[in-house]
Amino acid sequence: MKDCERLIREGYTREAAEELCDTAKAVGVKPSRLAAAARRLEREGIALLPSDWLVVKEVLDKGFSLSTVVDYIIKRRRAGLSPSQIIEELPVAANNSVKRSHILGNLLKVLEAPEYFVVEENGVKRSVLQLLRRR
Repeated sequence: MKDCERLIREGYTREAAEELCDTAKAVGVKPSRLAAAARRLEREGIALLPSDWLVVKEVLDKGFSLSTVVDYIIKRRRAGLSPSQIIEELPVAANNSVKRSHILGNLLKVLEAPEYFVVEENGVKRSVLQLLRRR
């Protein structure tokens, strides 16, 4: 409740502050952080509904930070998408990003320790890096 009272002192109505606090609790962030994110989005002309913030929560659960998600939403809005289109594509974009990071992580492992990634081809042992260089 202390955060809700702080939001009221900052100029929010009691109803808006309570809704923001409830949404923040559902999303799993502090109300002050959610208010800051909402203000950033409002400056860009984007207003998210509580249901939209629950989609944002799904992305936060995948390990993304709130500021990263807000930056993505702003970037996509500037690219011409509507807020509803952005919210629809947000989980898909997060999944694709997670997949790419796993691929990148595996590639970094190969580069850091190539001796662990040995493949036998035609009776000759070769590292994965040697095979990649040939192609």
